[in-house]
Amino acid sequence: MPINIGIIAHIDAGKTTTSEQILFLCNKIYKVGSVDGGTTALDWMEEEQNRGITITSAAMTIAWKGQEINLIDTPGHVDFTMEVERSLRVLDGSVGIFCAVGGVEPQSETVWQQANRYQVRRLAYVNKMDRIGADFERTVADIRTKFDITPVCISVPIGKEKEFEGIIDILSMKELHFERADYGKTVIHKEIRATLRDTARYYRTQLLDVASEYSDTVAELIMDDKVPSQAQLIAGIRKGVLSDRILPIYCGSSLQSIGVHTLLDGITAFLPYPQELPPATVIDRTTQEVIPQDKRDSKVGIGLAFKSHIDTQMGLLHFIRIYHGTFKSNTIIYESNLKIKERILKLYRVSANKFEEISELNAGDIGVMVGPKHVKTGQTFCTHNVGYVLEGLDNPIPVISSTLEVNSLDQRKKLLSVLGGLHIEDPSFSYKEDEDTGQIIISGMGELHIEVIVHKLYQDYNISLRQGKPQVHYKEMPKETIRGQECIAEPHRKAGDKQAEFMFDIEIIPLHSQNTTHPLSVECDALIPLEVQEEIKSGILQDANTGIRFGYPIINTRVVIHTFEIRGKSEKKNLFLSMAASQAFHRIMRSTDSIKLEPIMKLNIVTPIETVGDAVKTINARGGIIHNTTNKSNTMDQINAEAQLKALFGFSTALRSTTKGRGTFSMEFSHFAPVDIE
Repeated sequence: MPINIGIIAHIDAGKTTTSEQILFLCNKIYKVGSVDGGTTALDWMEEEQNRGITITSAAMTIAWKGQEINLIDTPGHVDFTMEVERSLRVLDGSVGIFCAVGGVEPQSETVWQQANRYQVRRLAYVNKMDRIGADFERTVADIRTKFDITPVCISVPIGKEKEFEGIIDILSMKELHFERADYGKTVIHKEIRATLRDTARYYRTQLLDVASEYSDTVAELIMDDKVPSQAQLIAGIRKGVLSDRILPIYCGSSLQSIGVHTLLDGITAFLPYPQELPPATVIDRTTQEVIPQDKRDSKVGIGLAFKSHIDTQMGLLHFIRIYHGTFKSNTIIYESNLKIKERILKLYRVSANKFEEISELNAGDIGVMVGPKHVKTGQTFCTHNVGYVLEGLDNPIPVISSTLEVNSLDQRKKLLSVLGGLHIEDPSFSYKEDEDTGQIIISGMGELHIEVIVHKLYQDYNISLRQGKPQVHYKEMPKETIRGQECIAEPHRKAGDKQAEFMFDIEIIPLHSQNTTHPLSVECDALIPLEVQEEIKSGILQDANTGIRFGYPIINTRVVIHTFEIRGKSEKKNLFLSMAASQAFHRIMRSTDSIKLEPIMKLNIVTPIETVGDAVKTINARGGIIHNTTNKSNTMDQINAEAQLKALFGFSTALRSTTKGRGTFSMEFSHFAPVDIE
């Protein structure tokens, strides 16, 4: 059974370079690609190669010393965090890569919390030990401070910066040096030199302490003054990793081909097999109750579609993780939420942008299916029509929009078709047509997200268009919780025609609760028939997208339908139910006032110490709030702040000017806050 792992980290920590080295060592590629040169195997999109960043999660099946591994390299830029979310949902383990210079960066913390949510077990790899300012001990201390987990160093560096030459393997207590001529495939083992023995003993003692805490065998051997074997130490540490309490740490320089060989050993030694983890939670579609494992039909195959991609040659591809049973090509499967029957035409094992056709996927496998048409990210598929549903994925709420215009009706038709496909591929991107202006409005998670979408439209689909300036994506919510009752009659009704009466609460979710941003949700009393519930929800959700007072989508609102009564007959029952629910919701919402909301962004700025003051002035000039300033290294400081998104357009240019091109920053959505209405 394969190990399903991901590579996660902050942007520029060396994820893709590390992945390239892994692919080379596993004989999947015959030359290590270069991010700077745009020749990497996993960043196969032209836009990724041009920018030197990962935009889409890429999957590849590899093998290391006989163990099959499904490897996913994920984006590090916050604008593409949904790609990370989709990947983590289906992974069992991951490698968190940290830059030895930057330590734990903000996006690393964000991804770490995402991994916690899905209970993904992890290793850490401290990369770029050859860079100026690299500090292994400081990075490990940073990990210990910011994450609630016990780090244990499996490898430690020999030298640093220009003098970094290899690692000490604490398990074998040997120096390991890696042959540059064959990109690290040849490992040279040496005895630990006298000047490094005290360092090695220090880390060995820490490793023994951790292993003995989780292994009685190791503890007894140490008490008897005996030396545990490597296998016994690995077993003890592995137990701590599986309990999500221990974080093995490796180090190296992927660019110099140092340390990745040992990291691969760690992946197979410590990260879990699917069967070692608790079974996936399966819910009954009708009752919404969890189905215990012993109550599930053992013959049913269950899978989760976690990513879709439209290939110009192969058509619509769906990445799927199999959690139970077997999926076979040319067979029928059932979409559990929409209750739709689909046919799998072909199945593939994927290697970046290359596909190997296979006959089946089994429990624990990640692969691609071709054939199903009605697929959305997060949907559950089963081999039998039993109504099993896996926990899905919540799409983030867009924070920025931009308008698009084209020159002809043919181009407009093509644009709308392409945007529909891009939304299938990336649910965190959305679009709509403005009824008043006729403009097409696209929305996403940040300026770069929108920029990449527009580049695709122009470069990949040859659509000439005009783009408006980016605009903040506002939201609204009611000021208070209200209860209402409304009776809606069918338009142009005659005596005895249909009427629908609703009683429901519209509840607000406070902005400063633990999770401050919630899409509008609709809940119905269990006595209301399921088919009626679907029409009611559809009508309310459609109306909520256009807002009430300001015309912005409604968030942080829960609609609870308590009673529903319908009288009379109608030729268009479903259409009437949806329309009536929408009107009732609109009327009740209009009886209270609304709050306009704007996105507030978290800012992390890294700048030379001598330009910190100027950087702070730049933030203050845009109305930002400085939370704290911390020292990152001997030459660089980090500023943590927050600001309104509308104030950050053009911030990148301003910061470069202020810091003479040496300052960098990242930002991510923090929360929505009320806008002062004049």
